[in-house]
Amino acid sequence: RLTDFLRTAVVFAVLDGVALLMFPGTRFACSRKGRLTLLAVVGTVVIASLPALSGFASYGFDLEFHLSRISGIAEGLRAGQFPVRIYPDFMDGYGYASPVFYGDIFLYFPAVLCLAGLPLYEAYNIYIIVLNLATALISLWCFDRMFHSRPASLTGMVLYTTASYRIFNVYYRPALGECSAQTFLPLIAYGFWALYSDAATEKQRKSAWLPLMFGFTGVIQTHVITTELSALGAVAVVLVCVKKAFRPQRLR
Repeated sequence: RLTDFLRTAVVFAVLDGVALLMFPGTRFACSRKGRLTLLAVVGTVVIASLPALSGFASYGFDLEFHLSRISGIAEGLRAGQFPVRIYPDFMDGYGYASPVFYGDIFLYFPAVLCLAGLPLYEAYNIYIIVLNLATALISLWCFDRMFHSRPASLTGMVLYTTASYRIFNVYYRPALGECSAQTFLPLIAYGFWALYSDAATEKQRKSAWLPLMFGFTGVIQTHVITTELSALGAVAVVLVCVKKAFRPQRLR
């Protein structure tokens, strides 16, 4: 009953927050441009999250493994491990050291929801919704700084958040590690753009290391193969921009 009450309270708090920002006359109301952005972000996240709002977890090839990861973290925390390095309920109770090789820092969020009393599939779906929201906000932030046009940025955000391969990863496989890593790829793209593009300002160039650091950290903490592909992509970008890459300012 308590978790049902809290869940309902959170849903209505979010709806109230959106209403306060959307409707003129409230002290928190956004500008017309802000309302359009909010509507686009909320609409995109709702569309991308429809299967997660259906009351069950969409079955796919990797679902059992990723649900076991969340459950393993919850059981590890319950047993007194922190950080959890061995999932105690894997392999018929012998345990499995998946976290030693496979970053799972963001899965602590749904694991804690499980410990708070939510069913595993609901905690998983909430994580998917939060992931869609984070993807929309991060991609919008990056595209805004690259395009300097809100319509272009919103278009990029919608196309990236609802991209067929990303949705395929989220619901059909579902590859929780890979779709989590895809949340951070726009930061890497923006970081290299800020570093090497002639359209970037000097301020963007000097702070390009920040999105690169957060982008690569997020990828490393979520999916090993995406880390390898991102590293290879980074090498290719540096080779293509080799003349700019080895200027002292860019190297620093």
